[in-house]
Amino acid sequence: MQKKKYILIIVFFVLFCVGTIFLRQSMQNKSLRDEILLIKAQNDVLLAQNKKQANDLVNVDRSTATSVAVEQTAVTTTKKVFDVDEMVDWKVYRNEKVGIEFKYPNNWPNPVYSGVETPSDGDYPDLDSAWRINIGPLFDSCEGEVCYGMYFDGYENKDYAKFVNDLKLKETVKIKKEIVGNGLKSVVYVDEGICIYKAAFIFGTSSSIKLTSRCNRVPEKIFEQILSTVKIIKVKQDISFDNCGQLSKYKNEPWYLDFTKNITKNEFGINSIVEGCLSLDKNIFISLAHGSYCQAGSIYKYDIIKNVLTKARFEDYQRGCVAWPVEFGKRNSNIVSLQGRGGDAGAISVMYYDYDFIANKVELKKECYSLVNGAKQECIVYPKK
Repeated sequence: MQKKKYILIIVFFVLFCVGTIFLRQSMQNKSLRDEILLIKAQNDVLLAQNKKQANDLVNVDRSTATSVAVEQTAVTTTKKVFDVDEMVDWKVYRNEKVGIEFKYPNNWPNPVYSGVETPSDGDYPDLDSAWRINIGPLFDSCEGEVCYGMYFDGYENKDYAKFVNDLKLKETVKIKKEIVGNGLKSVVYVDEGICIYKAAFIFGTSSSIKLTSRCNRVPEKIFEQILSTVKIIKVKQDISFDNCGQLSKYKNEPWYLDFTKNITKNEFGINSIVEGCLSLDKNIFISLAHGSYCQAGSIYKYDIIKNVLTKARFEDYQRGCVAWPVEFGKRNSNIVSLQGRGGDAGAISVMYYDYDFIANKVELKKECYSLVNGAKQECIVYPKK
């Protein structure tokens, strides 16, 4: 009996040991499975991260390739636009409203004319222009806006010598050269103020024109080529006037009060006006002020829209004593003819003038005189040869 008891104890111990070993092995297997699953999950995460990084690298490469392609296209386009070695098959731009003609490369867009007063860009001379013509290739780096590489500006006529002297006094300006081409004087200069502007100021007989390379974007050779083609041509404007009359004829016009305020500031005053003429579009009023013995009077051009009165320049070619007209004559295009009569010591003198109301300039053209007794008439043409 005692022996049987020992056998049961041994069997129970063996079963206990076997169960313990099995249980421990089972727990180890479960831990191993968990570790395997954890490692697999970590590998999946790493695999996903690597795949994303690979895709990002591909996208970056594609983006870089696209950017490079765009940049190369822009460079190619710019080179193509500026690849102008010779002035072959260049287009001609002609504007008879403002009196300018020039040539430009045939692969450039057509020039764009602005017939309104244009604010200055800050380069010299810092003046608003009467009009602007944009030319050249387009750029997108002008303060966030698209702009043209070059432009022409129109101004009232400037005195060449005074302009050049004033130019020399500007610290930011460097004069490159003074040239004569197509019968016109020009001064080429660089203004290093806001950015480097290269410009050429062209002096005509009735107006001045400035060609500007905006921030020096256009190559110097093309700038010089275009400048060499510039011509100041005759302005073609069909401005018609009424039959003219005394100043009282216009006293009920809405602009009349402003005109009288302006005219009283001038040397002769309102009472000196002997005749006036109003354009049919009611934008311009020209008026003639009488002179005195041997002394010229004045002609005034009044811009009704801008409320600006300007005295006409007078060229008598150093004649000195003149016989001044008292009325306007016939008009041919933008020229109004006038005659002034005078006499002294038995002689009668008639002086003939042309008034260009676009340029606002009066010019003595001819003087004819004869004796009272009917002697042969003699004439002098101005300017004298």
